[in-house]
Amino acid sequence: MNNSRLYFVRNIFPNASNPCCVSNITLILQKLQNVMANAISTSVNIPRCLLLNSNGSLITIEQTSSVPSYLDRFDPQTLTLLEHIPINALVTNIAFNQEKYFIGMSGNSTISVFTKGVSNNSLVYVNNINAPSTASMNAVRDMIFLNNGQTMVVASASNNRLYFFSLINNTNYTMTSYITLNYIAPHGLLHVNDSYFYATSWTNTSIYAYNYNATISNWTQTLFVNAYTTSTSYGAHVLIDDCNRRWFTIQGYGIRIYNENGINLGNWSLGAGYFDTLLLDNYVVLLSNTVNSTITRIDPQITCDDG
Repeated sequence: MNNSRLYFVRNIFPNASNPCCVSNITLILQKLQNVMANAISTSVNIPRCLLLNSNGSLITIEQTSSVPSYLDRFDPQTLTLLEHIPINALVTNIAFNQEKYFIGMSGNSTISVFTKGVSNNSLVYVNNINAPSTASMNAVRDMIFLNNGQTMVVASASNNRLYFFSLINNTNYTMTSYITLNYIAPHGLLHVNDSYFYATSWTNTSIYAYNYNATISNWTQTLFVNAYTTSTSYGAHVLIDDCNRRWFTIQGYGIRIYNENGINLGNWSLGAGYFDTLLLDNYVVLLSNTVNSTITRIDPQITCDDG
């Protein structure tokens, strides 16, 4: 393959995908754009990643300039704030796996693990996850989990690495290896299945694919798409919808959509600051914006019968 590299790490296994609801991406984008004026927005101080926890609540973290930072929990239908939980550190990123929140910390480039507290507006600290001092992480970004949480992959932006951690008990991970990349600032990670994932480059506005070859026990890195347009556009996050389309959130532009072969299917110019995208049923879109300090919910009023 062109632009390919081999990396030797771990054994992982694939999983399945969901059926397609609406195949006409042009229709989806038109309907989303048509209802932008009716979108619901709520003010959140520099919201970063968006995720749904096991109860279906919308979760984000606030990247404040001074402590405390906050983990926020919302109703994803109304964007009503349900919890505003202080974190006594500067945060960069959040992931959720097996009822635990994994939060990247800015100052010491570690990952702190929390569970939800019994009382409202509380978290329970579990432990920290670090790489050895000889190979320390620097600017933790996205985290994904493979093999039912047995493997954690972490993007480390400032030293251009992907770190692989192995679960050693139900609360802790130990680093097993890392990859030094040939591109700058890995940022967003997306678990496609246990033998395939994506990493975005913040600086290059690109998506790279990683495919595991069990025969020779390696990862193959391939450039999936280069979406670079200007020096003020940044490759933030990527998701895959139910029709196997890749939605690439580009801060400084909006969203570009690709098929599984990297062919551009559509574009949605949104403007500055959009950092992460989450898709709900019927293509309801949730967007975080770090420039305007908002989370926005856009309902295109689509059903599968429209496709």
